[in-house]
Amino acid sequence: MRYTLASLASLAAAAQGLVTRGDQCPFHLKAAGSVSGNIGQLSSGQARIGLSPTTFKLEGDTAWDSQGRGCWWTPPTKLLQCDIGQIPEKGWKFECDGSVSFNGQKEFYQCEADNGQYNIYLLNNQGQNCAKVTLTSDGCLPGCPKPKPTEAPPTCPPKETVTVTQVITQGCPTPTPQIQVKVVSPPPAPQPVPPPPSPKTCPTNLSGPYEFPHLIIPVDSSNPDKAPGTSYNGQADSKISSIFNFDIPGSYKGKTCSLVFLFPKKEDLETSDWKFSGSGELVFSKLKGVATQKTTANNAPAVESELKTVQIAPGNGYSIATFDCPAGTAVSFQMKSKGDTSLWFFEDYNPSPLGLYITVC
Repeated sequence: MRYTLASLASLAAAAQGLVTRGDQCPFHLKAAGSVSGNIGQLSSGQARIGLSPTTFKLEGDTAWDSQGRGCWWTPPTKLLQCDIGQIPEKGWKFECDGSVSFNGQKEFYQCEADNGQYNIYLLNNQGQNCAKVTLTSDGCLPGCPKPKPTEAPPTCPPKETVTVTQVITQGCPTPTPQIQVKVVSPPPAPQPVPPPPSPKTCPTNLSGPYEFPHLIIPVDSSNPDKAPGTSYNGQADSKISSIFNFDIPGSYKGKTCSLVFLFPKKEDLETSDWKFSGSGELVFSKLKGVATQKTTANNAPAVESELKTVQIAPGNGYSIATFDCPAGTAVSFQMKSKGDTSLWFFEDYNPSPLGLYITVC
């Protein structure tokens, strides 16, 4: 049987694309440090800071992108990229706090590209205006070890009180003192106080597992057909409200989630900022559907339920709602102002975290 050169080349290309994969866990990456932002991809598979977030998948200590391309640090510059038919490079490790390392390296390097985007490297000085960044993941995280319980001090047996009564009989030829011993039992020991009930809400901080919004859409009622697309900013005033999308990993099945709003003081911010005036009343609601980059004020999903109205002030964190984690799905929440409240902020989890998050417990 004869094969043409073209058919043999096609078979070779197909064989090259067959890379066996096992169980995979979805996650998103975010950079912080000299620049901050979500990590997405160009159509070529090259990873960049400043794009819409890509859903990567972790298999052991290797990573793939959503198109099944293996991710590696391309030589000689060690640029992060995912390519068709590429066997992914081993070495990824995620800690329980979300921090990411590769073969023990915890700091990476960004170099300026174009359109406000940045390439990601293992090595420094592989491009223009390079500086250090750290990477964090929102999924595939191991559980943090529980603190060891405090040992109670040893308890001593209760004391017994002994009362001695001396009785002397008068007029007897030979007075002999008689001793009567009366043992008084101690009162019953108090019953141990039962431990306090488990908290009904997860922490209003980012000390444990958490999710940041993967899409923020500020819709404008004065321009109801305009689709503003995704933003890094949350906003609420008399005309603009913000919709926040969260992708909940399947690994959160059976866990509890809390929607929290964190509003630190300005002096505690390092890389973020906010502008605020008015009474501070904000209304948070859960939506029936999920927003997209084409969402406008007119076609936004309807409100499923109003969760809570809070009056915010700088230096505080607020628990909005607690619920069973909707593992493996996306959910949308809306933030609207009430009265004369006007708020603008840059969503950022760097110290001190600012914005709307979902904490997990």
